[in-house]
Amino acid sequence: MKALRLILSCAVLSALSAAAPAQTPVPVTPTTPQSFKFKPTGQTSTAGATIAPAPVPAVKQTTYLTLGRMRQWTNAQGNPRIGQLIAWEQTVVTVPITSPDAKKTSADATPPSVSGKPTIVRDGKIRLLIERKPYEVPLDRLASEDQDYIKQFEASLAKKP
Repeated sequence: MKALRLILSCAVLSALSAAAPAQTPVPVTPTTPQSFKFKPTGQTSTAGATIAPAPVPAVKQTTYLTLGRMRQWTNAQGNPRIGQLIAWEQTVVTVPITSPDAKKTSADATPPSVSGKPTIVRDGKIRLLIERKPYEVPLDRLASEDQDYIKQFEASLAKKP
């Protein structure tokens, strides 16, 4: 019985392979041109392109005015973030890189110019420096304790001459 099944399955496979159409090879035509044109030596031509010097690489350096120590800030939903309160004033300087040593962060950057007292709240928002990135945070999104901290900080800053 097993031998009959094996013979039938072999017969079916051979019948299927005989019924399949034969594959004919398709000739491959190269896509390269038949002849190449050479430019004679001694002649010059312009293709309309000009060579420009590469731009000098530069580093954009931003200096923030920090107003306090790192602390935990909590939003109204109770999610905490560690950050530092920064003023709205900042200095952005573009420093060209002229040598490999110039890539290091320079300590000569001038601090932000603040005429009078630094701006803490602008348009109902404060700025926090979280993981070296500034974020604008609306006051109404902070927890009430953090809102009170900002009010006390502004009041103490207003008392100073």
